[in-house]
Amino acid sequence: MNGVLNTDNTSIFGLSIDYGPFAFMDNFDPAYTPNHDDHMLRYSYRSQPSIIWWNLVRLGEALGELLGAGDRTDQETFVTKGVEEDFAPILIKRAEHIIDSTGDEYKAVFMSEYKRLMAARLGLKTQSESDFEKLYSNLLDTMEALELDFNHFFRRLSTVSLEDVSTEERRKETATRFFHAEGVTGLNEDRASASAKVASWLESWRARIAEDWGEHTSADAERQEAMNKVNPNFVPRGWILDEGSYYGR
Repeated sequence: MNGVLNTDNTSIFGLSIDYGPFAFMDNFDPAYTPNHDDHMLRYSYRSQPSIIWWNLVRLGEALGELLGAGDRTDQETFVTKGVEEDFAPILIKRAEHIIDSTGDEYKAVFMSEYKRLMAARLGLKTQSESDFEKLYSNLLDTMEALELDFNHFFRRLSTVSLEDVSTEERRKETATRFFHAEGVTGLNEDRASASAKVASWLESWRARIAEDWGEHTSADAERQEAMNKVNPNFVPRGWILDEGSYYGR
């Protein structure tokens, strides 16, 4: 995560550059920011998509005259005198329309890519309309409540077979794979309540996996291999990066 997503750290392609304070998130926390001075959480995990768009809008505003002028940009009057007063309202309306339309496209592309990546990380072949709420949002809410490790969860999910989640008892047992070695750390949660929450999500996940891959466990190996390709086994830990940054000064 980039901790300083200013306009000068965002390329025209919408990519973040010039990583100053940055980190890989450990426990899932939508309010997490690697910038210790970001008290307003402007660059937090949950704010990253919107701040990129905010930056691109500023670019659009800076280019507003050119966007709104259209084919007048090459006319001598526009080049030498700029925007004529009677044309200004038309120019502004046209520029605003282009920026707004681009915003709609940005949101559509972002959501499409987000769903594609989440589906891949969860081992799904297809995307269902209910996945966003039942699988993606529900999973992130559960991870936040139980303070589960973001990257470890997906990697460990890659090891789960259909047999591991075939019954309620097995799902609760499998749920413990995702807990920290020191146990459950979520506020007002214990091992039993945490296991029940994860097991409930695993039930929904199992139904979708069976829908995409079939009920036979013979497909487990192929699915797990596909999941391992998009869920890295090794990810730099935040505290290691902080320590390296401190001693590297």
